Amino acid sequence: MGKNRVIKSLGKNIGNLVVHKILAKYTNNPEAVEHLRHEIIAYRENTKEIAESFNWNDSEIAEIKLEAMDALEKEMHRDYPDVNFPMEEAERLFAIF
Repeated sequence: MGKNRVIKSLGKNIGNLVVHKILAKYTNNPEAVEHLRHEIIAYRENTKEIAESFNWNDSEIAEIKLEAMDALEKEMHRDYPDVNFPMEEAERLFAIF
């Protein structure tokens, strides 16, 4: 897989990881929390594996963050419009990466 494709894939994985972290904290369905925690672990492991396969420069890291934010916004609006959370929470979680 080429590096540009990996950037998109990594951004989507990070976005999904942040989505699941937000859902675990702000979900309206408390029964789903345990499942979400397992999903977080899986996304984290997959993301780490992908991220460690390349060396990233600053512009690529910025592009990955944009892809991740885009993935977060699409997923939250499409699949979880009923979950309310402060956007600062997502920005804080993205800052970790």
